[in-house]
Amino acid sequence: MSFAGTFEVVRPGGASLQFFAMKCVTKGRDDVVDNKDDQFQYWLMDMHDAIQRFRDGADLNDRESLDKSHESLIRLEAMLLARYSSPEAARAMEHAAYMDGAARYLGETLRRQLGGKWFINNIDEKNVFFGLPQLKEVAGQQTQLCPLTLVSATLDRRKGDYLFTIMANLIANDRRSLP
Repeated sequence: MSFAGTFEVVRPGGASLQFFAMKCVTKGRDDVVDNKDDQFQYWLMDMHDAIQRFRDGADLNDRESLDKSHESLIRLEAMLLARYSSPEAARAMEHAAYMDGAARYLGETLRRQLGGKWFINNIDEKNVFFGLPQLKEVAGQQTQLCPLTLVSATLDRRKGDYLFTIMANLIANDRRSLP
Protein backbone atom coordinates (compact mmCIF):
# COMPACT_ATOMS: atom_id res chain seq x y z
CA MET A 1 0.00 0.00 0.00
CA SER A 2 1.31 3.46 -0.80
CA PHE A 3 -0.04 6.93 -0.43
CA ALA A 4 0.10 9.75 -2.89
CA GLY A 5 -1.95 12.62 -4.18
CA THR A 6 -3.13 15.99 -3.04
CA PHE A 7 -6.18 17.48 -1.52
CA GLU A 8 -7.33 21.00 -1.11
CA VAL A 9 -8.85 22.74 1.88
CA VAL A 10 -11.14 25.53 0.70
CA ARG A 11 -11.59 28.33 3.19
CA PRO A 12 -14.63 30.57 3.56
CA GLY A 13 -14.32 33.34 1.00
CA GLY A 14 -12.69 31.04 -1.55
CA ALA A 15 -9.09 31.02 -0.25
CA SER A 16 -7.60 27.56 -0.43
CA LEU A 17 -4.55 25.66 0.69
CA GLN A 18 -3.38 22.47 -0.95
CA PHE A 19 -1.31 19.82 0.67
CA PHE A 20 0.01 16.42 -0.16
CA ALA A 21 -1.60 13.25 1.10
CA MET A 22 -4.74 11.27 1.30
CA LYS A 23 -5.13 8.97 -1.66
CA CYS A 24 -4.70 5.31 -0.95
CA VAL A 25 -3.33 3.16 -3.77
CA THR A 26 -3.73 -0.59 -3.32
CA LYS A 27 -3.31 -3.57 -5.63
CA GLY A 28 -2.59 -1.40 -8.64
CA ARG A 29 -5.84 0.54 -8.50
CA ASP A 30 -6.73 3.86 -6.95
CA ASP A 31 -9.15 3.75 -4.03
CA VAL A 32 -10.07 7.34 -3.29
CA VAL A 33 -10.87 7.85 0.36
CA ASP A 34 -13.56 10.50 0.74
CA ASN A 35 -13.95 10.57 4.53
CA LYS A 36 -11.72 13.34 5.90
CA ASP A 37 -10.99 11.49 9.14
CA ASP A 38 -9.95 8.39 7.21
CA GLN A 39 -7.78 10.57 4.95
CA PHE A 40 -6.04 11.91 8.04
CA GLN A 41 -5.41 8.38 9.30
CA TYR A 42 -3.80 7.47 5.96
CA TRP A 43 -1.74 10.66 6.18
CA LEU A 44 -0.52 9.59 9.64
CA MET A 45 0.28 6.06 8.48
CA ASP A 46 2.48 7.50 5.73
CA MET A 47 4.41 9.78 8.12
CA HIS A 48 7.69 7.88 8.20
CA ASP A 49 7.76 7.22 4.46
CA ALA A 50 6.75 10.79 3.60
CA ILE A 51 9.57 12.23 5.73
CA GLN A 52 11.98 9.78 4.14
CA ARG A 53 10.86 10.90 0.66
CA PHE A 54 11.39 14.52 1.75
CA ARG A 55 14.87 13.75 3.07
CA ASP A 56 15.74 11.69 -0.03
CA GLY A 57 14.89 14.70 -2.20
CA ALA A 58 17.43 16.88 -0.39
CA ASP A 59 21.09 17.12 -1.36
CA LEU A 60 23.47 14.96 0.66
CA ASN A 61 24.62 17.71 3.06
CA ASP A 62 21.04 18.75 3.80
CA ARG A 63 19.93 15.13 4.18
CA GLU A 64 22.60 14.46 6.79
CA SER A 65 21.62 17.62 8.69
CA LEU A 66 17.94 16.60 8.89
CA ASP A 67 18.26 14.54 12.08
CA LYS A 68 15.13 15.86 13.88
CA SER A 69 17.24 17.87 16.30
CA HIS A 70 16.44 21.42 17.37
CA GLU A 71 19.43 22.62 15.33
CA SER A 72 18.16 20.86 12.20
CA LEU A 73 15.36 23.43 12.00
CA ILE A 74 17.96 26.00 10.88
CA ARG A 75 18.85 23.72 7.93
CA LEU A 76 15.17 23.05 7.16
CA GLU A 77 14.48 26.77 7.03
CA ALA A 78 17.54 27.40 4.85
CA MET A 79 16.30 24.76 2.41
CA LEU A 80 12.86 26.37 2.26
CA LEU A 81 14.24 29.90 1.82
CA ALA A 82 16.60 28.77 -0.93
CA ARG A 83 13.81 27.02 -2.79
CA TYR A 84 10.99 29.60 -2.55
CA SER A 85 11.07 33.38 -2.84
CA SER A 86 7.67 33.81 -1.15
CA PRO A 87 4.77 31.84 0.34
CA GLU A 88 2.90 32.31 -2.93
CA ALA A 89 5.69 30.57 -4.86
CA ALA A 90 5.22 27.48 -2.66
CA ARG A 91 1.44 27.25 -3.07
CA ALA A 92 1.45 25.78 -6.57
CA MET A 93 0.23 22.18 -6.71
CA GLU A 94 3.60 20.91 -7.94
CA HIS A 95 5.13 22.02 -4.61
CA ALA A 96 2.50 20.35 -2.40
CA ALA A 97 4.58 17.22 -1.72
CA TYR A 98 7.65 19.24 -0.75
CA MET A 99 5.71 21.57 1.53
CA ASP A 100 3.90 18.63 3.11
CA GLY A 101 7.25 16.90 3.68
CA ALA A 102 8.69 20.01 5.30
CA ALA A 103 5.61 20.37 7.53
CA ARG A 104 5.76 16.71 8.53
CA TYR A 105 9.47 17.01 9.30
CA LEU A 106 8.85 20.09 11.46
CA GLY A 107 5.94 18.45 13.27
CA GLU A 108 7.82 15.24 13.96
CA THR A 109 10.87 17.19 15.13
CA LEU A 110 8.69 19.12 17.60
CA ARG A 111 7.08 15.87 18.75
CA ARG A 112 10.43 14.13 19.15
CA GLN A 113 11.84 16.96 21.24
CA LEU A 114 8.73 18.11 23.13
CA GLY A 115 6.13 15.36 22.90
CA GLY A 116 2.65 15.88 21.55
CA LYS A 117 0.15 14.27 19.23
CA TRP A 118 -1.08 14.91 15.71
CA PHE A 119 -4.76 15.72 15.30
CA ILE A 120 -7.07 17.33 12.78
CA ASN A 121 -10.19 19.45 13.23
CA ASN A 122 -12.72 18.45 10.59
CA ILE A 123 -15.69 19.79 12.56
CA ASP A 124 -15.31 23.54 13.21
CA GLU A 125 -15.16 25.21 9.80
CA LYS A 126 -14.54 28.57 11.48
CA ASN A 127 -11.28 27.36 13.01
CA VAL A 128 -8.33 28.88 11.16
CA PHE A 129 -6.70 25.43 10.93
CA PHE A 130 -9.86 23.57 9.90
CA GLY A 131 -8.91 20.49 7.89
CA LEU A 132 -5.16 20.88 8.49
CA PRO A 133 -2.95 18.57 10.58
CA GLN A 134 -2.01 20.16 13.90
CA LEU A 135 -0.13 19.25 17.06
CA LYS A 136 -1.52 19.21 20.59
CA GLU A 137 -0.08 18.47 24.02
CA VAL A 138 3.36 19.75 23.01
CA ALA A 139 5.46 20.83 26.01
CA GLY A 140 5.31 24.61 26.36
CA GLN A 141 2.46 24.95 23.87
CA GLN A 142 0.20 27.94 24.49
CA THR A 143 -1.46 28.28 21.10
CA GLN A 144 -2.54 26.02 18.26
CA LEU A 145 0.39 24.57 16.31
CA CYS A 146 -0.06 23.82 12.62
CA PRO A 147 3.29 22.81 11.09
CA LEU A 148 2.14 23.52 7.52
CA THR A 149 1.26 27.13 8.33
CA LEU A 150 4.52 27.53 10.27
CA VAL A 151 6.46 26.34 7.22
CA SER A 152 4.52 28.80 5.06
CA ALA A 153 5.11 31.62 7.57
CA THR A 154 8.83 30.87 7.38
CA LEU A 155 8.74 31.87 3.71
CA ASP A 156 7.03 35.15 4.57
CA ARG A 157 9.24 36.12 7.52
CA ARG A 158 12.52 35.06 5.87
CA LYS A 159 14.50 35.24 9.13
CA GLY A 160 16.59 32.07 8.87
CA ASP A 161 15.85 31.06 12.47
CA TYR A 162 12.07 31.37 12.70
CA LEU A 163 11.41 27.65 13.23
CA PHE A 164 14.38 27.32 15.59
CA THR A 165 13.00 30.25 17.63
CA ILE A 166 9.54 28.70 17.80
CA MET A 167 11.03 25.55 19.32
CA ALA A 168 13.23 27.58 21.67
CA ASN A 169 10.16 29.47 22.88
CA LEU A 170 8.26 26.21 23.46
CA ILE A 171 11.21 24.92 25.52
CA ALA A 172 11.33 28.18 27.51
CA ASN A 173 7.55 28.09 28.10
CA ASP A 174 7.83 24.52 29.32
CA ARG A 175 10.61 25.42 31.77
CA ARG A 176 8.56 28.32 33.13
CA SER A 177 5.64 25.99 33.81
CA LEU A 178 7.74 23.71 36.05
CA PRO A 179 7.31 24.15 39.81
